[in-house]
Amino acid sequence: MRQPVILATLLLAAASAAQPAAEKTKASLFPLDERGHVFFQEVVAVEGTPQAELYTRAKVWSANAYQSANNVTQLDDRDGGRLVFKSCILDAIGGTGNFRVCEALTVELKESRYRYTMQDFTWEAGGGTWPLESYLSKDGNPKAFYKAPLQRVRAKIASLLEGLKAAMVRSPDKW
Repeated sequence: MRQPVILATLLLAAASAAQPAAEKTKASLFPLDERGHVFFQEVVAVEGTPQAELYTRAKVWSANAYQSANNVTQLDDRDGGRLVFKSCILDAIGGTGNFRVCEALTVELKESRYRYTMQDFTWEAGGGTWPLESYLSKDGNPKAFYKAPLQRVRAKIASLLEGLKAAMVRSPDKW
């Protein structure tokens, strides 16, 4: 009789311990690093592509992605395989008033792969600047009042990163 009670108690304890883990796996709109800062990073393989070609592709992408690539380029290290861009990815007028969201994007290049890191997000409005995380709950989802504008910000981030990936894997033009 004791064994079923002990077994039931252990199963109940395991199920309740698993509950918070399941809640943590819910997708958030903005991924957060261990410090709670918005952070996008991925290593992307581009098999058989030399670093110099990846560098050229990243430069062409930046010229097309930004209004002025020269104005947003903070570091351009061809030999070291590193580009850093700082830009504002969204200027908007919404229910929250005029605001813009700025970020830093680093693209690191090696033979047959590159890594992008997008971080240091800020929300600028009314003459002030705040970390984007100020408008997010601890799980990386927008606070209620900022949900709509932050969904637009997230869509712009996705578009920018998808454009980078498309430009980096494209085959060379043959004309």
